[in-house]
Amino acid sequence: MSRAVLRSGAGTALVMEGPDGGLHAEATEWLRFLAAAGRSPNTIRAYGFRVAAYLTWSAATRRDWRGVGLSDLVEWKMVVLGAPGSSYDGEARPRKSGTINAWMTAVVEFYRWAEASGAIGQRLSGVVYEARYITAGLYGGEQGRIRQVKVPELQVKRREEEEPLEWIESEHDRVKLLALGLPSRDRFLVDLLFFTGLRVGEALALFRQDLHLLAESS
Repeated sequence: MSRAVLRSGAGTALVMEGPDGGLHAEATEWLRFLAAAGRSPNTIRAYGFRVAAYLTWSAATRRDWRGVGLSDLVEWKMVVLGAPGSSYDGEARPRKSGTINAWMTAVVEFYRWAEASGAIGQRLSGVVYEARYITAGLYGGEQGRIRQVKVPELQVKRREEEEPLEWIESEHDRVKLLALGLPSRDRFLVDLLFFTGLRVGEALALFRQDLHLLAESS
């Protein structure tokens, strides 16, 4: 991936190079689409870098990216998982699950665009991504909606999720939570979870017209 000067002289644009040294037409068009859709320069650069690495790997392993299968993308996920990432101190460290998911998101977004634009002929819904219903009030919406997400095979569970949270067995101990002296935000969250049965992730993702839960607890 490199930056090219526009013929009009109005600036520069990111372009993707193919294995033969020429422009990768579809990937370059996708980068232009991201820019036209209003994605930030940092997002475009990050997505482009990750998809460029994927396309390079596909060419090196003699895979046709247009004929992608779930097994191919799962193998790419394992490549990303096994490759150490760089840190600020220059030391190589294992990539965090969130970083790996970000790498896979870029590839899935590229294929979603490729399918919608006709760059590839196959349908990838249910293979690479699937529809998930998001209930009203969660993740930025006041109405229920359908959201396209990566299929489970292309996701990496966060390490902290691998260990189940400890359940407070005693009802007496659970009730004692109601008497704790807490900041108003935390008091509200404890009461919300206790009386409604919402999961903590659902509660923190609430986005209502008159309610926004921030990271600060004062």
